Amino acid sequence: MLLGISLGLDKERRAVEAAVEAVLESSVRTIDISEDKKNYLSTKEITDLILARYKLVQCIVDISAFITTWSIDCNTYSQR
Repeated sequence: MLLGISLGLDKERRAVEAAVEAVLESSVRTIDISEDKKNYLSTKEITDLILARYKLVQCIVDISAFITTWSIDCNTYSQR
């Protein structure tokens, strides 16, 4: 909410949410939300996974933006 509402960084908010969702979907948990209280990761380990996923999402977004820009530039160039 801070990123999206207070700071107006909606793209970044979506990337953080996607990273958290992806990590949670992989069934890793900290002890406080672990079902069996036996198989869990530390908060630092979970944070590292989320940050790695966030960086991956950011790379994908950056590559997608580059491809879109490149495509627009090529279309502009070919219309001359």
